[in-house]
Amino acid sequence: MLLLTVGGAYVAYTIRTTEAMWAARKMWQDFKTQPRLPSASFQRPEMIAIETCHGPTVVTAQTRFAFAAVLTDDPHSVLAAQKLGVSLRQHSQLDMILLTSEPNDDSRLSAWKRCVGDAWKLPDYYDAVLLLDLAIIALRDPSEVFAYKFEGCRLGAVSGKKGVLLLMPNAKPDDDVCEIPMTYNTPATAKPHALTKLLHFTDTKPWAYSLRTHWRRPRDLLSCWGIETLCTLWWLI
Repeated sequence: MLLLTVGGAYVAYTIRTTEAMWAARKMWQDFKTQPRLPSASFQRPEMIAIETCHGPTVVTAQTRFAFAAVLTDDPHSVLAAQKLGVSLRQHSQLDMILLTSEPNDDSRLSAWKRCVGDAWKLPDYYDAVLLLDLAIIALRDPSEVFAYKFEGCRLGAVSGKKGVLLLMPNAKPDDDVCEIPMTYNTPATAKPHALTKLLHFTDTKPWAYSLRTHWRRPRDLLSCWGIETLCTLWWLI
């Protein structure tokens, strides 16, 4: 009886993961055909050096706005930064700055400009910077977030959600925060919709879910239960 139960569960989960793969492939095709916003209006008249970035190479600001993320010491952070960077570059030509604690020339991070520095100093060189958690992918161009005009705020965030922070020049961590729409920080467990721009893997991290390792590491079988398609999409990027 136990063998029948285990065998039935194996078949059921195989069917489930196969369906997730096909659904993710369709999302991937849709993902790659999303239009980009015209980038000309975001360009600077001339490049300027970001003097707060230290390291062997000069980092320059080429656009008026930028996306940024911070590389951590988590063993999965490089892979997560790669996925986030590729997904952003698929949709936008804005500058993308990855903050690191030391110089990093990992080829997987080629989508990013790498900066040994402080994220809170970046708005000194841009009109605004969108600071993103690494457990995020862009499903559509999020550049429209820079069109929001706030009165009396130098920070913007989705109410009650962490992981996405819009930084204005001279912003400080204790400044008042104005609200931006949830489309810029949609939890994966809430399921994306037609307006979702940034998808955030909050509690469940997609790097734990790999069809290549499931049967060697059974504990990963349920790591993305209910959002298998989104985790598979993450791996496809």
